[in-house]
Amino acid sequence: MKFIHLSDLHIGKRLSEHSLMDDMEHILQQVLNTVDSEKPNGVIIAGDVYDTTVPTIDSVNMLNWFITELSERKVTVFLISGNHDSSDRLGFGSSIFEKNNIFFSTSVGKAMVYHTITDGSESVDVYMLPYVSPRGMGSLFPDREIKTHEDAVKAIIENTPMKLDSKKILIAHQFVINGDVKPEISESEMITVGGIDSVSSELFDMFDYVALGHIHNPQSIGRDTVRYCGTPLVFSKSEVGKEKSMTVIEIDDSVSIRTIPFVPKRNVRILKGPLQEIIDNASDTDDFVYVTLTDEPINAMSRLREIYPNVVSLEFDTFKAGAGVFELDLSAESIDPEEAFIDLFRKNTDSDLTDKQRDILHKLLSEEVILP
Repeated sequence: MKFIHLSDLHIGKRLSEHSLMDDMEHILQQVLNTVDSEKPNGVIIAGDVYDTTVPTIDSVNMLNWFITELSERKVTVFLISGNHDSSDRLGFGSSIFEKNNIFFSTSVGKAMVYHTITDGSESVDVYMLPYVSPRGMGSLFPDREIKTHEDAVKAIIENTPMKLDSKKILIAHQFVINGDVKPEISESEMITVGGIDSVSSELFDMFDYVALGHIHNPQSIGRDTVRYCGTPLVFSKSEVGKEKSMTVIEIDDSVSIRTIPFVPKRNVRILKGPLQEIIDNASDTDDFVYVTLTDEPINAMSRLREIYPNVVSLEFDTFKAGAGVFELDLSAESIDPEEAFIDLFRKNTDSDLTDKQRDILHKLLSEEVILP
């Protein structure tokens, strides 16, 4: 049996002020094309469907379009809520969707309800575990002390009856670790310091495949079949250059895993150098770009956006790599701090202060400017 594993769509997310709605629609169309060619038994969406708990109308319409397209293809859909989702909003209408084999799991109270998918003589039980935290778990398990995410997940799994002789898939949205080994994270994720939100991969040993959401870089943790499929788009600078993909799982006597790369509508790139050099070498100007300038030209952002309208961020790096530390001769009878600063600036930038910069420096050192 075959399944496509997706997660962390973050529909509605923006790169700085730039909307990613067109880019996400482009990606979801690729998923639909893959469903047409691969003919999977099910599509898994492992949480963080939306980027915020109160999604925009456009975001809701996009999910509605995607789910409707999957339904028309007669493929079973399994969708759980993540930490970015509102359980109530995402779960609205779920009882109606079930009549069309669209299964939503957004309530901790109904966690681990499973659905059996059959194809001829083969069958797989798919368990759905939405994002859970210790908060509010005491009412479900009054006889247990639940202080951590692992306590919560362990309590749910241990209180879930399971068939021993069946193939099993678990869908979960958690920060899963394997001993001291943690998944590689990126700038676009929020992970609690200290590990209180971590969950051990050993809790999932009874499952043949664990479809994880929450971490944005595709990777396995503990074993190949406990897997984060990652985000479909680049959401941060630290993800630039990393391939985004959907994961295809095939289960029979064993589990095989392969990935199908996504082709983005627009790439995300990092550009570094002097402004004029970046402008002269411009290409694929509709891409999203993180820019670091090694000079300090006037009106840099406006000049960049004439060429690259989708600048995500602009930084300046004018400190010379490998420059020595400037040391003042403290034995001198007198030190002119203005000239010392000008000399330091020249050594580390290979340029002189402008007249305007000299004027500001002079006023600062003359205490003519009051800093906040």
